[in-house]
Amino acid sequence: MKTIRIAAAMAALVSMTAPAMADYLVKCGSGGYRYTYCPVDTRFGVELHEQESTTPCTQNSSWGYDAGGLWTDGGCRGIFRILEGRQAPPPPPDYNEGGDADAILADVIADGTMEQLQDDDAQQGRPIGYGSADAVEACALASETKEFSRGAQSVTFESIDQVVPRARRTFDVEVTLIVEWSNGKARRYDGTCRVRNGQVIAYSRF
Repeated sequence: MKTIRIAAAMAALVSMTAPAMADYLVKCGSGGYRYTYCPVDTRFGVELHEQESTTPCTQNSSWGYDAGGLWTDGGCRGIFRILEGRQAPPPPPDYNEGGDADAILADVIADGTMEQLQDDDAQQGRPIGYGSADAVEACALASETKEFSRGAQSVTFESIDQVVPRARRTFDVEVTLIVEWSNGKARRYDGTCRVRNGQVIAYSRF
């Protein structure tokens, strides 16, 4: 019992004397509307403290973070608060959940595009799950999930226009997609995804 009391007293003393971990601010900006990565400790989360650009800074669209740092894109420039000493927040939404990529990509797969990407991944020695073909599949799932949340009835990839390697296991995917809405009307869009480590970190269409 005495040992327990001493341990408890020591723990209380440590908690009283240990300095509290303070948040700190970091500037990170997308110069020339290009993707920019700022390595920081993101264990406890990141918040936008102040937007410095005229271009909107929207989380998971023009800025976000992963286990290794903070990223900005599309002209977003801002001051970000790096949180310290808190319980880690839930991870950013994963747009890759749900959906049937094979159904979305049925026409594209038929014309051999996916097979070409898979062959390129094999030649480049890209590991399974992190190649260009995987990036396209992740983009397909992201587009379906996102557009369904906006009221779409169906999403189809009409074509894969570009798959551009940006960094290790990071790709920009540009596609043409057709979205059919609940009123029966369909519209063609240009869509883009940024995929890192097989996960979509940004999706947009216009």
